[in-house]
Amino acid sequence: MPIAWNELDAIAPDAVSMEDALLKIRNEDPWKDFFKNNQMLKN
Repeated sequence: MPIAWNELDAIAPDAVSMEDALLKIRNEDPWKDFFKNNQMLKN
């Protein structure tokens, strides 16, 4: 489940229940601009 960067320290990997996930998807999508970042990874 996508989470915002500012949530990384506050959410444990097993702390998100299905109820929490359903409530979260009602909010703004933290991945909405993911494909707008035109960035290349280099070796």
